[in-house]
Amino acid sequence: MKVKTELALNGGCLALGRRLSRLKSDKFLGSWEVEERVFAANGATVGTVLQKRDLFTHEADQLMVKQHCDPIDLPAKHPMNYFSGSFEFLLQKSGRQRHYIGPDVHGYGTSFGGNFLCGQGVWPRFQENFVSWSIMLEEKYQLTGGTFFQGKNADAVIIGFGRAAEAANLLKDRAFFDTSWEVESAYGFCKRLCVATDQEEILPIKREKLSHDQWVEHGTGFEVQYALKFEDRGLKLIANGKDIGMAHRYGPMVMWEIHDGRGGTVEGLEVSSPLGKKQYALRRHYQYGCLKYIEGMEWNCLEKGEL
Repeated sequence: MKVKTELALNGGCLALGRRLSRLKSDKFLGSWEVEERVFAANGATVGTVLQKRDLFTHEADQLMVKQHCDPIDLPAKHPMNYFSGSFEFLLQKSGRQRHYIGPDVHGYGTSFGGNFLCGQGVWPRFQENFVSWSIMLEEKYQLTGGTFFQGKNADAVIIGFGRAAEAANLLKDRAFFDTSWEVESAYGFCKRLCVATDQEEILPIKREKLSHDQWVEHGTGFEVQYALKFEDRGLKLIANGKDIGMAHRYGPMVMWEIHDGRGGTVEGLEVSSPLGKKQYALRRHYQYGCLKYIEGMEWNCLEKGEL
């Protein structure tokens, strides 16, 4: 089955190159309907926010973003109840960078790999800072999410599934938000952006599930073994037996931060897809607090014995 996997990786590189060329235009344009599940900091589900988003060209290098938000089933005093009504902001494009210039969002985002977008900033009227992410799954479907916080206090962790307004509602009969993320054996691609050079590279990667919460990742020139261990107050993540951090599950997503004791930090998240057996990951690599590169990973999950 190793030969089958290598062929899939090499053939996938060709397909990926074609797909990246098609995705050079902004695929987040248009009208979207988004269902966002709201999680508390401890991972408990607390409610939902339904959104209608419209993204359209405002000027040559600007987009207008308009959102209408409808919180439902949230506790009476939960901060996400204030994420209600209509919001709008301008987005200034500068290469892969996105500058959010108000009035309702100020901040920035970085687009890379053809289908990944990371952002952060503040919603002044909503009175929350945010860190956000979006992953285009197919032309008419995307995963989106992030964290809202004041200071260092996280008020909500969000996972959303968006569909183009004309697309079928694939979540209608699926309990996607109620699933729990689990590691899977997989092959796929790592799309890595070097911040200093603004250069991207695409690397084939493989992952082998060793046990319920242990796995090893392979790529060109590296091999990392991970283990999740249950502690009395959370999940400890260990890489290669020495790099240590903490992790937490939020339905179909896991988030973590790990430190190597030599100035290196990696912030990561991984989320399952409701469209087939796929998982996606985003990782930010820092050295002494300076962002060095960002990775977006697309995993194709395998059946037992296929790797």
